[in-house]
Amino acid sequence: RRSSDLIYHEGKHTAAQNYTRLGLAIDASATPQEIVMKKKVVRPHMKMRFKEPEAPLPSDGQPVSEQEGSMIVNLLKKYGTDLKRMSLDHLLNPFQLTPRQLQRRIVNYLKFERKQFPEMYADAASAGWLEEMKDKSLRKRKE
Repeated sequence: RRSSDLIYHEGKHTAAQNYTRLGLAIDASATPQEIVMKKKVVRPHMKMRFKEPEAPLPSDGQPVSEQEGSMIVNLLKKYGTDLKRMSLDHLLNPFQLTPRQLQRRIVNYLKFERKQFPEMYADAASAGWLEEMKDKSLRKRKE
């Protein structure tokens, strides 16, 4: 079998149902009414398949361990938003995370804080931490 064949075959349908779903007739002598009846059998299953995908729910962030949380807080206190300098600090960044990894973890940490500690998050939001951390230019070293 070729991988392109797998797209068109569904194991839960019969060959006749798969052919009619693709617009092919397995029985050349079938009347138009018979073809319509066969298509009706397949249609209810296909409605769910072609349903419009729902918009993803806003993420509340993954849970953050105590060690990772304290590491992020210490890095933010010392370096602010300078991710490049954060990545070079061997003591406060023991896992040697890259600027991009740090950026993702800080954004996740701030989202997690928003859900778990709304009062403390309000302070970070008013300071603009979350919006600042989305900026790609932070990964470059500041002169």
